[in-house]
Amino acid sequence: MSRKFFVKLHMLNVSADPHPPGVYADLLKRAFLQRQPVEIRGERSAIMTDLGWGKSKKTGKRVAAYGVISTFTDIDVDAPWLNRATGKAAGDDDTNKIVIPEALRPHFSQFQFYFNLERHLLVFQGTSRMPKRTGGFKAYSLSPLLMKRYLDTLFINTEVRADIRTINVTIVPDPSKLDEILQSENIREITMTVTLPNSDNIATERGRVRKRMERVNAKRKTEVYVASDNKGVKPDAEMIRAAKISALDGQVTARVAMNDGVVPLSTADTPLTEKVEVDTNIEPEISAIRRAAERLAKLFKVS
Repeated sequence: MSRKFFVKLHMLNVSADPHPPGVYADLLKRAFLQRQPVEIRGERSAIMTDLGWGKSKKTGKRVAAYGVISTFTDIDVDAPWLNRATGKAAGDDDTNKIVIPEALRPHFSQFQFYFNLERHLLVFQGTSRMPKRTGGFKAYSLSPLLMKRYLDTLFINTEVRADIRTINVTIVPDPSKLDEILQSENIREITMTVTLPNSDNIATERGRVRKRMERVNAKRKTEVYVASDNKGVKPDAEMIRAAKISALDGQVTARVAMNDGVVPLSTADTPLTEKVEVDTNIEPEISAIRRAAERLAKLFKVS
């Protein structure tokens, strides 16, 4: 039976330093082999359960990684249980009957991801529908913030990061949010933050920012512009370039005067979201998601 539905895709920028050839493929491989569950919110945990490679037809070189991040509820079986029939705590006679195999956990959900190894952009499925044992489907979601939390925690593991000094994970914002900030008529204050590492290519503007920060031994750069009068800050071409870099490698925040007062705006508030239609009568769900993720990653130039 065919299904027609929509899936949301989001994007993260993952930057490593040092970054020799193959660094991102090796990083993902170590993360997969580690099989480390990470608590991302409350009792909800995530783990990488599948990893494969996309290769260049001409060279056979790995150019992309495909995989699955699975989430589940890691319940504490020794915690108190409720007897819904009585509204009271379940007694030992009831709880002693509970047997949950150590390898099994409920609320299992799967989220496909695509990692462009050259651009170090990770596109992932933010919404998922999992079949229920009784029929139908249950909807699950994985937000950019939770995915970032999973990766940040995973990359702390010394077995995963190996010789990599720094791994920076940032949520790629919706470009329209940055446009909204920069085109605001009365910017009272605008703050742009860049965190290393931010670019492999020193010939680009992002690369020059990186080189400058390395030269002065800085890992984070913040620029703050405060309006000198009620006309507000007027972004010029240089500031716009800096803001675009900050949006991808950190964040841009602003305080903008509007009719209802001074309103805070931030690129972090609006992550990039791509809505993809899936029709299983035409192609499998995994193919539709992978194809859309590949296309989305190619739209962004990060180096």
